[in-house]
Amino acid sequence: RSADLGATARTRAGGAAFRPADPLAGVAEAIAFPVSTPPALVTWELGAGPSAAPQAVAPGLVLWDPAQAAFRVAGPQPSAVDALATAGAAGLVAVPTGIEDLRWTPAGPLLVGGPRLSLAAASGLVTVAADLDAPLALPATAADGRLLAVGSMNGAERARLWLPAALATGGAPAEDVVLPGFALLGFFVDGAPWVAWADATDLSPHAARLAAGGALQDQVASAPPDGVLSPNGRTVVTFERGLAGAELTALRIVSTDPATGFATLDRVQLPGPVVSAAFDATGERLYAVVSGPDRLVLVE
Repeated sequence: RSADLGATARTRAGGAAFRPADPLAGVAEAIAFPVSTPPALVTWELGAGPSAAPQAVAPGLVLWDPAQAAFRVAGPQPSAVDALATAGAAGLVAVPTGIEDLRWTPAGPLLVGGPRLSLAAASGLVTVAADLDAPLALPATAADGRLLAVGSMNGAERARLWLPAALATGGAPAEDVVLPGFALLGFFVDGAPWVAWADATDLSPHAARLAAGGALQDQVASAPPDGVLSPNGRTVVTFERGLAGAELTALRIVSTDPATGFATLDRVQLPGPVVSAAFDATGERLYAVVSGPDRLVLVE
């Protein structure tokens, strides 16, 4: 994950924390723990030689790819030679538009960059959508491989739902719906796709289930926050200011159940500023990396 807290808060998959070891010298070190077996730590240098990630990569985003049992490292800056590579292995996929966000899908790593939503498949880069008007919120994926993306696309605020087969080949989405306001995020609740938007008049939040044929049903006059989503999709965790003052030293745990109006379930004070957080595979434990000093905190 990026060390940038904003990017980390949007990341809903993987289990990697990243920090630069010497930014001025262009050398970085990734410190990562797979969500299935924390707190087993893995470290490596980036750009150090042929056995590490290629020097063309400007490291900034780290993704755990469970299908390949490997970490993916990407350079997010358009000014750099953008690429996606597996750390410690040969081969990379060139990304001409830059990489702003990364997430894993069963079809391969998904990239958000510039006007494109792309899939890094074994055969190369597959364009999923090429008409993004602005960077998307990180798309949501279901356990069966469906992808839900919301944002400004093709001149309108839209929600698009891809089935796994279409996603793998760059095919058309199964649903392409214009939202009645400013797109906020997409998410799955018990496998059902939901979208959230802000009213164009007063910016009040709304959410609705995306039904077959593009209908918006079961509308709720609120929306869950964007953050670290549990594996079962039932809770989302966000970082907030805590008792320590201006720094983000608290976790707020929110239910994604629309019947509760996305109620806050709990708020946890941490012993230091939050760097990143990830659920384990069961969704019952949350591991948070905090600084001052650096440590790994378990929240059950």
